[in-house]
Amino acid sequence: MTLHVQVITMGSMILSGIYLGIVLETYRRFSVWWRNITFLKYLFEICFWLSQTVILFFILFKVNYGEFRFYILLAVLLGFSMYVVLFKKVYVWFLEKLIHIVSTIIKWLVYIINLFVIQPIIWIINVFINVIQFIWKCGYSVFLFILNVLLLPIKLIIIALIFILPKKWLENYSQFSSKCSTIVNNYLLKIRQFLKKGG
Repeated sequence: MTLHVQVITMGSMILSGIYLGIVLETYRRFSVWWRNITFLKYLFEICFWLSQTVILFFILFKVNYGEFRFYILLAVLLGFSMYVVLFKKVYVWFLEKLIHIVSTIIKWLVYIINLFVIQPIIWIINVFINVIQFIWKCGYSVFLFILNVLLLPIKLIIIALIFILPKKWLENYSQFSSKCSTIVNNYLLKIRQFLKKGG
C-alpha cells in the first residue's frame, strides 16, 4: 500500500471505530426491550456483530481492497476509545433526548388518531347498532300488534264458545288437554334422559 492509501485507511478505520461505538451504544440502549427473551437476545446479538463486521470489512475493501494489517485493528480500537473518552456522554445525552422526542411524537400521534379516527368510527358503529336495535324493536312491536289483531276474532270465538258450550264439554276438553300435555311432557322427559345416557 502507498502512504496515501495507508493514511486514508487509518483515518477510515478510526472513524469506523467511532461509528462502532455509536452503534454499539445505540444497540445496548434498545436491547433492554428484549433482554428478558433469551432467544431474541442471542439472535439479535449475533445479527448485530455479523452486520457490523460486514460493514467494517466493506469500508476496508472500499479503501484498500480488503488488505488487512495489524495497525488497522489498532486504528479501530483507537477510534472506539476516542468515542468512549470524547463523544460518549454527548451521544448518550443526544440519544436520550431523541428517544424522548420520538416517543412524545408517537404518543401524540396515537392520541390524535384515537381522537379523530378510532373514536368517530366507534361512535358510528354504536349509532348503527342502536338504529338497528330500534328498528328491530319497532318491527317486533308492529308484528305483535298485527298478530293480536289477526287473532282477535279467534279469541272472541273462543270466549263465545266458553259461554255457549255446556260445562261438561268444557270439563272434558280441559281433561283431554291436560292428558295430552302430560303425555307430551313424559315423552320429552324420556327423550332428554335417552340423550343424557347417550352423551
